[in-house]
Amino acid sequence: MLGRRLQSGIILLSLAFFPSVAYANAGIPMLLIAWPVFGIALIPVVIIEWLVMKKNLSHLGLWKLFRVTFYSNSLSTLLGIPLAWFVMLALQFVVSGDSGGIAWLPPPESLFPGVTSLTFLVLLVPFFIVSYWMEKWVTCRLLKKMCGDEALVTKSVWRGNIYSYGFLALLTFICLLYEASF
Repeated sequence: MLGRRLQSGIILLSLAFFPSVAYANAGIPMLLIAWPVFGIALIPVVIIEWLVMKKNLSHLGLWKLFRVTFYSNSLSTLLGIPLAWFVMLALQFVVSGDSGGIAWLPPPESLFPGVTSLTFLVLLVPFFIVSYWMEKWVTCRLLKKMCGDEALVTKSVWRGNIYSYGFLALLTFICLLYEASF
């Protein structure tokens, strides 16, 4: 009887000496596009949401409100965007049974101009939903002692997200028009 390591070594060597055909056309996971975009957009999004939220919550202190807005948006960018993407990927596999769809684009050679921006525009909806719920939860927890009015905080976070995602949708639509013009 061969040892476990020897068996593993034989299998590894046989794979190395008898390779099969490998294709590099697996497609593009939209998370690789969306996550860096949201990272770059973090500062403008925080400023937009802070400006919207300070109308209702300025009595809490502008610097404190800015820190809470930055923290909640950072958390939703780091955790919420991948979470929403994984949910969309799972849904995509359940509905279509393959990886070609909104969360995972087909190989680039089969894409028409503007499909990446169009897909990103569609993905803004689940990203918005997850982002809003995460930011609402974080902001309410951080401001609970200071504010006490959870309905006002919820309304402010909602309005801030509407404006910031409207900004992201506008930028994405401009990119879509630019891509489609070629």
